[in-house]
Amino acid sequence: MNSHYVFDLINDNLKIITLPALVLLGVSPLKADWAVLNSGTTKDLKAVEFPVNENTGFAVGRDGTILKTSDAGSTWSKTRSGVKSNLLDVDFINNQVGYVSGVNGTILKTENGGVNWTKLNSGTSQHLYSIHFPVDQYTGYAGGAASTLLKTTDGGLTWLPQSIGGGYVYDIVFPENNLSGYASAIYGSLGWIYKTTNGGSTWVKVLDLEDGFLKSMSFPVDTQTGYVANHDTYSRSGIWKTSDGGTTWSYVTQGITSVPVAIDFAMDNQNGIAVGFSGDVIKTNDGGLSWTEGNLGVNNYMQDIDLVNNNIGYAVGSSGLIVKTTDGGGTPVASLYLHPSSMGNINTFTDITGCSEAWDCVNDQTVNAGSGLPEGVNSRDNVSDGSGNRIMFALDDGAISSNQQVTEICVSLAATQFNGPMASLSYQRLGVDSSPVDTVPFWVGSYWYNGITTHCWKNLNWTSTDLDSLEIGVKTVAGKWLEASQMYVKVYISAP
Repeated sequence: MNSHYVFDLINDNLKIITLPALVLLGVSPLKADWAVLNSGTTKDLKAVEFPVNENTGFAVGRDGTILKTSDAGSTWSKTRSGVKSNLLDVDFINNQVGYVSGVNGTILKTENGGVNWTKLNSGTSQHLYSIHFPVDQYTGYAGGAASTLLKTTDGGLTWLPQSIGGGYVYDIVFPENNLSGYASAIYGSLGWIYKTTNGGSTWVKVLDLEDGFLKSMSFPVDTQTGYVANHDTYSRSGIWKTSDGGTTWSYVTQGITSVPVAIDFAMDNQNGIAVGFSGDVIKTNDGGLSWTEGNLGVNNYMQDIDLVNNNIGYAVGSSGLIVKTTDGGGTPVASLYLHPSSMGNINTFTDITGCSEAWDCVNDQTVNAGSGLPEGVNSRDNVSDGSGNRIMFALDDGAISSNQQVTEICVSLAATQFNGPMASLSYQRLGVDSSPVDTVPFWVGSYWYNGITTHCWKNLNWTSTDLDSLEIGVKTVAGKWLEASQMYVKVYISAP
């Protein structure tokens, strides 16, 4: 699976379309049944590949990490890559011959299933984010920083530069042969997808989304139908689809609140799964007309996914995480957003039961000063001060029925400041918890730079009464203030 960062924008000759009202997707929640595997490492993993079947696979990541499994993920062994640099992508032709790309022009090759790796001369010192050999071990492409796009026709012995027109090349996909394929690239706040039909001699821009950040593409069958995951949280994150070889593109995840980073379709154009921020996962079984969304059961930033077939798939992420599904990604259960009601929308608080002394519940914004309402966070909203109290930004009554239970609550937070403060997230059920429950203080990521920081409280088994009395908020350290750009609370629900 080749998957990397990429931005998008629309060129003058491209028509972008959206789905008509009759086929706007219906969104149902998802509880993903994914098993966490023992990878044997805590290094961030960037890419995963199972070239033939579910038994033999490879994962690569930071500090020269290359992992291999020969028993369907039950055990993973480290192979000697011979380098200490970060590895960013992996592509195997079969279980024996494979290539890895990484920073500073690194390209590695194995011909014995990863037992030994040879460092190839790429001819560049630019970071190489993607590597792809579409048909055999001889003809392949590698893409990277500063408009770098390389091609080899002799198994990696020599690499020749190709002209792609600009940007940092982050993903390369040739779904059918060595001639027709796509490459994604970013340039500043703009990003593009290019297409070639002559083996990379010329490239034409076919997608251009301003404020897009595309981690991966998937063209599972041919060059006509493909999907791109956009995890730009400032604009419209989600999945874009083409059914005519890139001439037109449709946004197909209206209503989805998860932020997808990597996407894969295994066998056909209908069945696909995307993973993303904080263990987010979404899937479709009808070519993007409808989606289910949920969580992998982890908080990790997911980097890549490889589906072996419509049932079995693997995904990798931060801190050495590898997860596996054997049932196509999961089954539906309930979930909802308390605050905001969906990402980007401020929820209306209907009932305030009162606050303990540890909480500030009066909105300090000019428009709502003295209203008695808890904080309604908008972009650049000052939500914490030097009072030492926690600022409440979520409290909801009657959100679930009496026959349901809350199993997990996830709170996400990002700062507008480039250098956000240390802060802790907090909850307290009035009349149940004697004092607020605080997380360990953490550095709040910048919305513009490091993305959203998320914490989840799991295995709660709370009732509707618990949720009705719940306060959730944030407290900064040492009297620092926090200018929030995005904060939300999501709960996962099951029947008792």
